[in-house]
Amino acid sequence: SDHLLHAFLRRAFWTASSSDELTLLRQAKIAPAMLPANPTSTPVLQIGTNTALTNITRSSDELTAQGLELLMNWTFQVPRDVFPWMYLKLTPREQGKVIIIPKGLCAPEATAGPYQESWHLSSGRIPQGHYAVEAFFVDHAKQVWAAKSAQPDAQTPLLAPALPLGDLNVTAQKDPSRK
Repeated sequence: SDHLLHAFLRRAFWTASSSDELTLLRQAKIAPAMLPANPTSTPVLQIGTNTALTNITRSSDELTAQGLELLMNWTFQVPRDVFPWMYLKLTPREQGKVIIIPKGLCAPEATAGPYQESWHLSSGRIPQGHYAVEAFFVDHAKQVWAAKSAQPDAQTPLLAPALPLGDLNVTAQKDPSRK
C-alpha cells in the first residue's frame, strides 16, 4: 500500500527521478535541499488535511521530442493522511481521443515540510496536436478497490477538483529509423 511504502521510505533520505510513469528512487547520504517555507503561500490544491500542492509549473507550452518538465511544490504535514496519485488529462482542441497519462504516486519519499517534485514527460505516445491539459489527483487504493469490488460501476471521486494547466502543443515526432 502507499502508506507502507511511505513508512519504509521515510527511514532514509531519497532523491527521485520521474519520467513518464516511472520513478527511480536513489538513497542519498544527506538530506536533499529543502525548499524555503513560505507560510503566506496559499495552496493551489488542498488534498486531505496534511497535503497541499502549492505550485505546479511546466517548462514549456510545447511538448517536443526532448519532452518537458513539470515542477510541483508540495507541503506535507505529519502524519500524511492521503497519498495522491496524479494523472494528466489531454483533451484535443480538434477531434480525437482524450489521453490520460499517469504520473503515479506523488512524492512517497517526502516527509514533513515543503518538497519539490519534478516529472519529465516524454512525447512518444502522444499524437501531434493542440491539447487542453488538466491535472487530477485520486486515491489509488480506493480506485483499485472500487474496480475490484462487486460494484463494477463504482467510481472513485477525485481528491480535489481537476486543476487546469492551460494549452499544450505537441509537435511532430522524428522517426528514429530515418536519417
